Amino acid sequence: MDSAHNETKAVLLVGGMGTRLRSVVQSMPKPLASVGKRPFLELLVQQLRYQGFRQLVMCTGYLAHQIENELGDGHELDVTIEYSKEPSPLGTAGAVKFAEPLLREAPAFLVMNGDSFMEMDFQALIQFHRQSRGIASMAVVRVKNEMRYGTVQLNTQGRVTGFAEKGSGDPQGYVNAGIYVFDRRIFEHIPNGPSSLEGDIFPRLLRDRVYASRQHGVFIDIGIPEDYARAQELCEQLYVAAHQKRAPGTEKRGGRMKEGDNFERRVTALIEASIATKQSLLGSPDVVLKIAKVSEILVNAFRHGYKVFLFGNGGSAADAQHIAAEFVGRFAFDRPALPAMALSVNSSCVTAIGNDYGFDQVFSRQLEALARAGDVAIGISTSGNSPNVVHALSVARKMGLQTVALTGCTGGELLKKVDYCICAPSKETPRIQECHILIGHIISELVEREIFHEESSLPRP
Repeated sequence: MDSAHNETKAVLLVGGMGTRLRSVVQSMPKPLASVGKRPFLELLVQQLRYQGFRQLVMCTGYLAHQIENELGDGHELDVTIEYSKEPSPLGTAGAVKFAEPLLREAPAFLVMNGDSFMEMDFQALIQFHRQSRGIASMAVVRVKNEMRYGTVQLNTQGRVTGFAEKGSGDPQGYVNAGIYVFDRRIFEHIPNGPSSLEGDIFPRLLRDRVYASRQHGVFIDIGIPEDYARAQELCEQLYVAAHQKRAPGTEKRGGRMKEGDNFERRVTALIEASIATKQSLLGSPDVVLKIAKVSEILVNAFRHGYKVFLFGNGGSAADAQHIAAEFVGRFAFDRPALPAMALSVNSSCVTAIGNDYGFDQVFSRQLEALARAGDVAIGISTSGNSPNVVHALSVARKMGLQTVALTGCTGGELLKKVDYCICAPSKETPRIQECHILIGHIISELVEREIFHEESSLPRP
């Protein structure tokens, strides 16, 4: 990255009252609302950090001390944070003006709202601003509910020609994404005291050339409960998007990335997305309770001489084999084997049943041959809708087996067809499977440690 990019300051507007979100986020500033068990504001800081921004200015107001307590001086996030605390509500423009003493050395600086996320390359916006030679540049994006935001009117060169109020915008228009690059001349146009960038300043700056850079990435504003809920659903996607944009100096040469390419950021983003999903798993009392209950059921079944049958397709078949092996072999220490079987391992049986009876019966037919009432059937399906898994668990339930399903966040058809459906909190197959094997390991360890401190309680052949 070039040194100019590293030295560019980023200003985050985090002082708003957040009144529209108060019904779901109480007693804290809106930017500290959790997304994936981490504050939304931390996601923005991570995005800035991974694109080379290390000097941040937080324009605080409402419950400012909570933001300072959460982020401190920024060293834990590998950034430097300064604070500009407004004495009373100043609005978006007034907050920028009040932060001027912290921006005296900045010929230009980045400004972003603290309650919205835009997947974009900030350096590209800075370069766009330099080339346009305007006083301000903004990121704009098309969204489905543009009437909530109002729209930005542009000419063919990307120059802003006007603004449409909320509810009167062009359905095909762009909305302001809340991310700007300002020339320091902007301070000459912002009065002291309360004022709004969107309502007061931008309309007066049009003659001084304001430009808009069209963006096409993920955009979300958590300002209302409905969009905050959507942010929770998009949590993993947001974490990945915060880290995946390539910074300067990573373009391809001869078919290969230069040193410092964005693969490192992608790796980090995917690890963080996995962590975020597991944090959501940890934060779900219902899921934790079901994992504990299923562990107790397995302990009781093994102690009374019953078996466990596991099955799934593709990666879920591999998970079923993995978990079965933990029971039959060992998990943490040497001990007697536990009777568990994965139903996908006998290829002759699977192909014969599939050929003669249909693939939907490859697991149910084996249960009819091998299982008895009191055994436990565990079906694994990331969608919760795999026909052969659904059918097998339905048959198992009729046979008197205790039934368990490991699925994705919705549970699919299996949600209402089993005794216990453990739903991984994600819609992304890799994240679901990562949760499934974690759950399998947790259950394996709990069962093993619970049973084998009383080895004599196991039935012997």
